[in-house]
Amino acid sequence: MRKLLLGAAAVVASLTLTAGVAAAQTGDVDVDATGPGSHVKIDSHNKTKVKVRNDNDLKVENDNYQKASTGDAKVKHNTKGGNATSGNATNTNALSVTASVDNSSALHDLNCGCDASGDVDILASGPDSKVKLDSHNKVYVTVNNDNYLKVDNESTQKAYTGDASVTGNTEGGNATSGNATNSNATSVTMTVKN
Repeated sequence: MRKLLLGAAAVVASLTLTAGVAAAQTGDVDVDATGPGSHVKIDSHNKTKVKVRNDNDLKVENDNYQKASTGDAKVKHNTKGGNATSGNATNTNALSVTASVDNSSALHDLNCGCDASGDVDILASGPDSKVKLDSHNKVYVTVNNDNYLKVDNESTQKAYTGDASVTGNTEGGNATSGNATNSNATSVTMTVKN
């Protein structure tokens, strides 16, 4: 990704980092027509572990070297010398980099049991019946986002105008040296969504 880079260098970096987890789990239990003295035990254990690791490394390194030189223009040792004009030298550079990383879809589609719910209906239990309901829900969610974004922008520019001379003439014209110009624009946008 090494390309152009020049004198008036402008770097724009936009970074966006977000995270989210969403999931659901449901279950229903019906107990009906138990006899006298019956014992009903409902034991529900739900244990869920979710681990998400996002390791994103984005790096933009832009090195640019430019050199612009105009040549020498000379008029000398003439009876009638004309004008000496050195031409223009111009360098132009533009670099635009857009990088986007989205890791959020894995979390949104994940059914981790984070919202465990359900109904227990006990209908028509007999006399002296005992009903015990024991429900345990444990959810462990670990999200580790490691985002490394680096922009290294280096520009070296040199511009030289040449010599324009009118010398040693009986009648000499004008001597004009041309322009040497360097121009650069750099735009970098990086987006990371976890």
